[in-house]
Amino acid sequence: MIGALITLRGVVQGVGFRPFVHRLARENDLAGSVRNFSGGVVIEVEGSRDRVEEFYRRVSEDAPPMANVVTKRIQSQPPRGLETFSVRESALVDEEFVLVPPDICLCRRCQEELLDPRDRRHRYPFINCTDCGPRFTIISDMPYDRPMTTMRAFNMCDQCQREYEDIEDRRYHAQPNACPICGPHLWFRDQKGYQARGEKALQEAIERLRRGQIVAVKGIGGFHFCCDATNDQAVARLRRRKNRPTKPLAIMSLDLNRVRSYCRLSPAEEQLLSTPMRPIVILERRADSPIAAQVAPGSNTLGVMLPYAPVHVLLLEGDPVAIVATSANLSDQPLVRSNQEAREQLSQIADAYLFHNREIHTSCDDSIFRFIAGQPMPIRRARGYAPSPIRLPFESPPILACGGELKSTFCLTREDNAFLSQHIGDLKNAETYQFYLNMIQRFQHLFRVQPMIVAHDLHPQYLSTRFARELSEGGQKELKRVAVQHHHAHVGACMAENGVVEPVIGVVFDGLGYGADGHIWGAEFMVADYKAFHRMGQLRYVPLPGGDVANREPWRMALSHLYSLCGPELGTWERSLFSHLNAQHLEGVLQMLVRGYNAPLVSSMGRLFDAVSSLLGLCQHNTYEGEAAVNLQVTAENISDPLPGYSWSISRKGDYITVDPNPLFSELLQDLRRHMTIPEIARRFHQSVAELVGLGCRHIRAVSNLSRVALSGGVFQNKLLTELTVDLLRRDGFEPLLHQKVPPNDGGIALGQAAVAGYQNRKP
Repeated sequence: MIGALITLRGVVQGVGFRPFVHRLARENDLAGSVRNFSGGVVIEVEGSRDRVEEFYRRVSEDAPPMANVVTKRIQSQPPRGLETFSVRESALVDEEFVLVPPDICLCRRCQEELLDPRDRRHRYPFINCTDCGPRFTIISDMPYDRPMTTMRAFNMCDQCQREYEDIEDRRYHAQPNACPICGPHLWFRDQKGYQARGEKALQEAIERLRRGQIVAVKGIGGFHFCCDATNDQAVARLRRRKNRPTKPLAIMSLDLNRVRSYCRLSPAEEQLLSTPMRPIVILERRADSPIAAQVAPGSNTLGVMLPYAPVHVLLLEGDPVAIVATSANLSDQPLVRSNQEAREQLSQIADAYLFHNREIHTSCDDSIFRFIAGQPMPIRRARGYAPSPIRLPFESPPILACGGELKSTFCLTREDNAFLSQHIGDLKNAETYQFYLNMIQRFQHLFRVQPMIVAHDLHPQYLSTRFARELSEGGQKELKRVAVQHHHAHVGACMAENGVVEPVIGVVFDGLGYGADGHIWGAEFMVADYKAFHRMGQLRYVPLPGGDVANREPWRMALSHLYSLCGPELGTWERSLFSHLNAQHLEGVLQMLVRGYNAPLVSSMGRLFDAVSSLLGLCQHNTYEGEAAVNLQVTAENISDPLPGYSWSISRKGDYITVDPNPLFSELLQDLRRHMTIPEIARRFHQSVAELVGLGCRHIRAVSNLSRVALSGGVFQNKLLTELTVDLLRRDGFEPLLHQKVPPNDGGIALGQAAVAGYQNRKP
């Protein structure tokens, strides 16, 4: 007979871990106890040595599906003659922290009960158990107990209380446990004041969707604008009201069979769609798809998700092939999460609302993934993934990394855990910036992190940089401040999520990032590790006429590159490429280039994509970030056969290369003159960029002997480009590293900032 004390850390609360431990102890004829504490789960066991050892092995290997045991430790202690195994009350331990579980989709067993007329929770929109339901969005503090969630407002009825206290029941200590008698409820309201509650509310919402109306539906992490995805008029009306003319809208279908009716699905895509995280997955659209063209105008893909909340299942179980389910917010503002906010902010868009009275403590948008080069790549990391940590390949001091300005996230580190926030958005918006500040405080409290270091971008005007400066120069002067160059952070994020410490070749193609020389970077070749980076190549600098305005008007970059190629005296044919412009407007921007006024220098692959998209007549004004590049990619994907790339001019200064795109534009203009099809030109351009990556990497390998390549930056969200690049690199003996856990866009740079600052300041 021996005794042991076992401590486990990781995602071990809110996932049915204690009932599992109880069953496992009984199977092994062990006495003792299990309890939650602020840092995880602690187990005391007594029994024969072989049974204790078997229990210790299986407690991590056979853990519940949503559990993740990160560390476990066993200590011997004298047996106390215990006779039973019990579950003890949770304990709060100062400075200890536990991994907060993300929100989990409705599980199979709960969905069966939801649709079973014999079950007492038949059609109850808040059904859940320890295997499913809201977590992160309802938690106010840890340990994860009901008083620490927004479910504290609901007192369980006798039946729910018995389930909650029965260790053999799968709802044992399921904190959101409820039923129609004691739990939250739905109600419907339209703009004319008509109201309905319960099942009538649900049926009214279904009928309004069927009639082509727009219903704001409250879910787990916020509201969605919903309408019938097969109704062109309803979708067009939603676009007008939301002022979202072309950006694709997400849709939701009940099951894979319905998705197959309008999208092509690979086994890997089916698996990702069906995971408990339930992200939006970007899929290839079928030619005979019944989905309204307005859902994703001009695109050959659709962003699709399966239902993750019970209310979604109930809305979809009848007729709809799919409904639009797009984030309910005003332009660039945070997701709406409260009923009052919905009434105040969404009244000009929604015809009606489907409310509920379970408070959302933390809003969290839907995650987005796309399969690229055979693996899922996050485009937006939020619900289902945040706030699960990313493991760093080293132990870090406590750090707050403030991220960027667009697609903003922040990151906190503790030990080897990097807690990347959910997607937050554009910090230039005042409400978004306030949400960002609130979330930083919330994460610091949840994970008991008091930062010693604050990391930030080099750009002095980013609000995240200003915030970092205020922290270190204001009330927290003990904070060390570390500035991390934007593209170094991109490479650092890719390295960190791939568990790499050794130096790599970094290729970072994005829109804009503040460079170490004061110019704007965005097409960089470097050798990098966490300690430092050495820039070894770039696109030649060209002017960005109008500064930030050029990010919205791709034709400005087209004009800049033609000015670089032809000089100020553009010919009649070249000027005809800008026939959509007022001649006086064109001349004014051309004079910016001639005089160098309001035209900062930029080395940006994102802006190069803009220029080509404009010259091909695909996009002259971005209504959302990256629209011109997306249109160029979609057009190029119409050509399946390989085509030769365009030329680049390479100049060398020691080990440094500068890439001049003038030959590319000269050849592209020739193709336009001889009436090569636009898809063929777009395909040639993509091939050119992939070949440029290979050229740059071969140059760096020759002088550094490195062959591992980290590909990062928003341009590598481009499926065609990335797959061409990865194939080329692999055939050339390189090992490409892609993003799999954080986005390649600016939504991932906070992780890179944290990794760089953490490694540089780690204990020896």
